[in-house]
Amino acid sequence: MTADLHAIEARFGETYRRVAIGMALLDVAGRFRAVNDAFAELVGVEADALIGSEETTFIRPDDRHWADWGIGGEPQRLQVRMCRADGTEIHVIRILTAAADEEPFVLGHYIDVTEHNARLAALAELGEFSQTVTDDAGAADLVDRARLLVVQHLGLSEDRAAAVLGGAGDVLELLTAEDRSFVRSISSVVCAVHARRRAETARYHLASHDALTGLVNRTTFAARVADAVGQAERGRGHLCVLMVDIDGFKRVNDSLGHLHGDRLLRDIAQRMTAIVRPTDTVARIGGDEFGVLVTGLAAPNEAEAIALRLRDAFRTPFAVDGRSVHLSASIGVATSASRGIEPAELLADADLAMTEAKNTGKGRCVVFRPALRRAAAQRIALEEDLRAAVEAGAFRLDFQPIVELATGMWVGAEALLRWPHPTRGLVPPLDFIPLAEDSGLVVPLGEWVLRTALQHRVAWTPRLHCRQDFCVSVNVSVRQLAEPGFVDVVTDALAASGVPPEVLVLEMTESVFIDEEAGTLAVLRALRDLGVRIALDDFGTGYSALSYLRRFPVDILKLDRSFIAGLLGTAQDQAVTRAVIGLAQQLDLDLVAEGIETYDQLEILRQLGCRLGQGFLLQKPMPADTLPAHCPSSAS
Repeated sequence: MTADLHAIEARFGETYRRVAIGMALLDVAGRFRAVNDAFAELVGVEADALIGSEETTFIRPDDRHWADWGIGGEPQRLQVRMCRADGTEIHVIRILTAAADEEPFVLGHYIDVTEHNARLAALAELGEFSQTVTDDAGAADLVDRARLLVVQHLGLSEDRAAAVLGGAGDVLELLTAEDRSFVRSISSVVCAVHARRRAETARYHLASHDALTGLVNRTTFAARVADAVGQAERGRGHLCVLMVDIDGFKRVNDSLGHLHGDRLLRDIAQRMTAIVRPTDTVARIGGDEFGVLVTGLAAPNEAEAIALRLRDAFRTPFAVDGRSVHLSASIGVATSASRGIEPAELLADADLAMTEAKNTGKGRCVVFRPALRRAAAQRIALEEDLRAAVEAGAFRLDFQPIVELATGMWVGAEALLRWPHPTRGLVPPLDFIPLAEDSGLVVPLGEWVLRTALQHRVAWTPRLHCRQDFCVSVNVSVRQLAEPGFVDVVTDALAASGVPPEVLVLEMTESVFIDEEAGTLAVLRALRDLGVRIALDDFGTGYSALSYLRRFPVDILKLDRSFIAGLLGTAQDQAVTRAVIGLAQQLDLDLVAEGIETYDQLEILRQLGCRLGQGFLLQKPMPADTLPAHCPSSAS
């Protein structure tokens, strides 16, 4: 060994030999001239046996081209793969620097990064796997893989591995800084997946559930019905779908306020959920409509019993802001009794049955029957015909006189809409008026009725033999009254016809005072300011709150025909009618008795002091062009 080499060895002394990092002195040919114990241990060869051997012997052949011996002023740093004497491959960071100026020796530092690289690769693999996790099973698998990495790379037991991943501080303190960093890297991957899964779960819940009640929404309900139908087809019992509509909820919501209305909807959802089994599904379809899916029924007829339990659950009032709120529910029931039914059909059938329940009295349960589907198809066809008729103006107005009972004189006439259908004949109003309401066609149709009735009134003027203040009554629906610009429509129709406003009477049922009360009051006051008179139709059959008569601008009460029909009954029936007549007189309101059909009824009404009436006994409805000829010019 040269003097320079001896000098270098002497300079490093015991530190050179005992340092934990592998170190070696190499000559310009790449042969080991001296090595420390750490390097000998790194390659698995005794230190003395390494002297004179070439470094490239321990470097993998495909990495040897990196071993550039052109050492200049800058250290050479490379990561190479080396082979131990036992054939084990290790990853080493190899740093070469010039050891002396006089005769070039190379000082090599060899840092084993095999475990470090293995950990990086394991983390990369864990990260790649984490991107594939889409469900709870995948998340559990990820946790298992993370725990196994800690066991493999840190040599901990599974329990202690789980503890450090869970953030156990007492175990973490025992680890080296590098090991703690490794554990934190693994934990960050797991935490990121859990955070992503929570976000995905939250997004799914938002997309699949109703935000107000927490129930599943319409889309999820339909999917569950489809799945249940498939299971029923495979012989796994019967199922039923119930559609539930809360009767009169809008009225309650408007009176209590939307905040209390929302709370009431949540209470309804909880009560319905408590009625059914945990395996069944309660959904909020929208607004005040709910759906229930019941599976695993032994027989289809069990469905009606479930529907009745739901209906009866509403008999107990709800407590809202210290008040008891009474509600009822209209329920439609459809079952999977017929094989091969499509999920969409089942939902539609339940909806049809629910509509039937509402239309036939509310607070009822109706089981679907095929006739409802046929009726729905006919209704759709009738609506199309109605739409075409509205566009073509294919209607006419008949008029039923309003008669002064004491004299027989006509004081006015009510316009009655008639639809002469080209193939169906004369369509009854009860068949098409509700259809016009539901479809919104009542708005253009109602405007046509208003303008046409006023035109007829103008045409009658020179031919009327009765009073010149002969009024025309036109029925107005809630839908029309709520339409923006309705007052303008009335104003324009009066101006176009030239009819004095006081001749026009707008008839409406008591329901207009419930729906959108504040808006209704403003519209009615605007109509009163025009000079138009307001008549409350079918008085006594609806809410009949006397406060409405005080707060709303009403001029005329039209006593419902049910009161007239009961006049020949008990003394109590006559007493009720007498009280209503007296009420009208006290409030300075005109009162018209509807549905007078017998002379006995007429005589009793005269005795009770009723001044005006309508009915077949007095005069049947007649075409507009014949009315002037029938109008009496003197008392009958």
